[in-house]
Amino acid sequence: MRLEKTLKVKHKIVYSLPADWRKISSEEIEQIKNKIFETLTSVGADTEIDNLMVDETAKSLVILQKLRKIIWNELNKIVEGKKHGKLTNYISSYEKLCKIVLNWIESLALTRKERLTLKQQENVKDKLKDLVSRLMGVEG
Repeated sequence: MRLEKTLKVKHKIVYSLPADWRKISSEEIEQIKNKIFETLTSVGADTEIDNLMVDETAKSLVILQKLRKIIWNELNKIVEGKKHGKLTNYISSYEKLCKIVLNWIESLALTRKERLTLKQQENVKDKLKDLVSRLMGVEG
């Protein structure tokens, strides 16, 4: 999917969240962007990296972390016997945003496609996916 199209989907997801959960601190974004850049440069990426995609990926990862917390809050409400609210909507949004982020990460991993071997490309993808897993708290 092209970046513009995925950005529209991402924005719909973000604006479907409660207003107090939409706020993202620039420090959070910068920390994640730095981790993405470190990961990319550690495997040979250079200045050809799409900065907009890195920025949007970082923002999306912060939103995914927040969505995960929202989902847990909704699950706690169910356990407490309260109604389930928008749990299915949040889970669906989480799934869509995860797919978008993984597509962006794959694109970032291939920024130097013409100079990286297939094995190097796979290494980049694996490292970026590992970074995302750690940020999401699901490391294996």
